[in-house]
Amino acid sequence: MREELKQFREAMKKRGVTVYYQPYSDAHGSEDISARDQSVREISGFTGDSCTLVVLEKEAYIWTDSRFFVQAEIELKDSGVGLMKAGVPGTPSITAYLEEKFPEGGTLAFYAPLLGTKTGKELKELVEKKKGKLITDLDLVDDIWKDRPERSHEPIWVHELKYTGEEAKSKIDRVQEAMKKLDSTVFLTGRLDEISWVTNLHGSDIACNPVFLSYLMVKPRSAKLFCQENALTEEAKKYLADQGIKTGSYDDFLAEVGKAEGRARPDRSSRFELCGLQCGCR
Repeated sequence: MREELKQFREAMKKRGVTVYYQPYSDAHGSEDISARDQSVREISGFTGDSCTLVVLEKEAYIWTDSRFFVQAEIELKDSGVGLMKAGVPGTPSITAYLEEKFPEGGTLAFYAPLLGTKTGKELKELVEKKKGKLITDLDLVDDIWKDRPERSHEPIWVHELKYTGEEAKSKIDRVQEAMKKLDSTVFLTGRLDEISWVTNLHGSDIACNPVFLSYLMVKPRSAKLFCQENALTEEAKKYLADQGIKTGSYDDFLAEVGKAEGRARPDRSSRFELCGLQCGCR
């Protein structure tokens, strides 16, 4: 059995966790993720993507699709983690599996920023049905990953107008027009590709992707970019000021969302964390 899995179970035991749900994801719903977010790889040794790891006291499984079946069988051998072939007849969904395995009064934990709203709600309903306890703010891999990489903060730079074809202010104006039609007073997005496009800024916080870790909040008369401020180049700071886009700290985004008033319009891939702040579903 993989040593990291043993350590992870020990951490679960210390925290009183019966089941831990670990998706291959980041706080932005990215398809590619940074080195810091490779938690599934750290625990199981599986290096593929599009997967979810579920760990219980005496068993653990990874759900992934047919692109990774052969790879998973090789990498998971003798790891103590089994393979669930998603989409294959006879393979239970994660929810169906947990319906059977999650005990009455048990504790299920995950880290809410990594889950989409739909998945988070499904797990919450399952726990309530079993009269259990739900922990949504536990990034448990942190307890065992001693040399975990720091959060990336590569320089943020301006993508020139000759390539973008439109200034950021014009794009923000169009977002605000769309909000008005939808009777929305706050638009929130953590999608890194969307933010890069709207702001005309690029970075390299995720390998092979010209994006930077950030969130964007747009209101009827303002827009604010939440990013790692030490990553903003002087050029980027000036561009944002010229375009009327305010800046805030990446770590302050959720707190500011919690204080926002009005009818919010999260983006299409909103995280369960945002759902909890905006509609109380957590």
